Amino acid sequence: MSVLKSQRPLPLVLSFVLLLMLAVPSGFGSAYPSHPPQSAARGKILSIAAGSDHSLALKADGTVVVWGRNNHGQLNMPSGLGGVKSIAAGTFHSLALKSDGTVVAWGENARGQTDVPAGLDGVVAIAAGGYHSLALKADGTVVAWGNNTYGQSNVPAGLEGVVAIAAGGYHSMALKADGTVVAWGKNMYHESEVPLGLDGVVAISAGLDHSLALKADGTVVAWGQLTGVQFEAPGDDHLSGLTVQEGDLDPAFSAGVTDYSTYVAASVNSVHVTATLADADSAELYVDGKPHASGTVAEVSTPGASTEIRIRVEPYLKPGRTYKITVQKDDAPPNVLFDPNGQAAPAQTAESTVTVTDAESGVDAASLWYAWTQSTAVPASGWTSCANGATLKQTSGDGNWYLHIRAQDQVGNVTDAVSNAFVLDNTAPVLALNGGNPIHIPQGGTYTEPGATVTDALDGVIPPSNIAISGALTRAALAITRSNIRSRTARGIPPR
Repeated sequence: MSVLKSQRPLPLVLSFVLLLMLAVPSGFGSAYPSHPPQSAARGKILSIAAGSDHSLALKADGTVVVWGRNNHGQLNMPSGLGGVKSIAAGTFHSLALKSDGTVVAWGENARGQTDVPAGLDGVVAIAAGGYHSLALKADGTVVAWGNNTYGQSNVPAGLEGVVAIAAGGYHSMALKADGTVVAWGKNMYHESEVPLGLDGVVAISAGLDHSLALKADGTVVAWGQLTGVQFEAPGDDHLSGLTVQEGDLDPAFSAGVTDYSTYVAASVNSVHVTATLADADSAELYVDGKPHASGTVAEVSTPGASTEIRIRVEPYLKPGRTYKITVQKDDAPPNVLFDPNGQAAPAQTAESTVTVTDAESGVDAASLWYAWTQSTAVPASGWTSCANGATLKQTSGDGNWYLHIRAQDQVGNVTDAVSNAFVLDNTAPVLALNGGNPIHIPQGGTYTEPGATVTDALDGVIPPSNIAISGALTRAALAITRSNIRSRTARGIPPR
């Protein structure tokens, strides 16, 4: 089974096909007339029908014109035939339904295909198969006659409620009022095996060894012989390309994926979409509900925070496919995480691992920069590029140091983030001995250690409790030389 869809108006397609039938020589290039006679050109033609080697035309005045080959009496139309409202052509025979509900047949009758059952009336539709004929009556029943080699003329018992009929090479079809289909006759290629669950049908057609059903939703269901070209309907419901000028699609385009998203800057009020059909000759393209030429740019308005753009591919004879792009406006800059975020305890080095994230358009990896400064103000220079997730270090200096990060997302939103303070102390305190060195003591006097004064750039004057005096005094005459007087700052940095 195959499913197709017709998007162009069916009458136009039918007219095109029938015009081709009129233009193609009958008998595949034989010497028999292929063009309608002059009588067909005079007056309005209501419908046409084609057999194997002959053609019919029904005129508005109820008369029929026939032309083509006559080796089986195809052109031997009954004299004076008029009041006809529909016609049908089989392989070598023809049918005409008159306005009074009766049927007239002519042409080959080797299999009884032109033997209209006696008393047949109340007919509202006719169909001609390869070598058999069908008639639909006003009461919804079907009458069949002619060749019955494959049971094509054995109308199923109890068949009623029929609204349309079709005759194939050796099988028959009936469309019921409830939208279901019944088929009988030859089934060598499963042409009479109606697909399970088929419903909602509004029209049917029968080929030599295959069958078609048009559904109310515009799709066509086909079954039967799979060889040849009867199932090779033109058209492709895929796109071969899809882009948005203002942003990248997520995920990346693939013909089988139909749902995409992209982010744009908050200032963007329209985007430019380019959709390319896989088969532009047999399908139509709609962008945002409007017909559009394949492979060309369509500008679509994006007034809100989120806009859904639908791209519809409509093959003429196959089901369509809808692609969707959700365009979201991104006005939020990236988020920066410092680990650790600052260091209150003084140390000789500082380091922090920096992670930048963006939940919307994503981080632009090439936009990451850092700088260490002693101010929280955004530095005007001194930036160095870095990678996301890098551990960034400061190994010199004293006092409060701040790590600055600059990052940008894919739509251009920029963030300048600064860490808490990292306290560094890389300068030793300055020690000054109180008194002289050596110290001169009067003879008989007592030595009293005068101590030292220690000053640190960060902590100021170090309290005596943090000053340690150790070592030995060296006596030389009446002088004492002092040595090994040390102190420690609150940060544990020894004096120079």
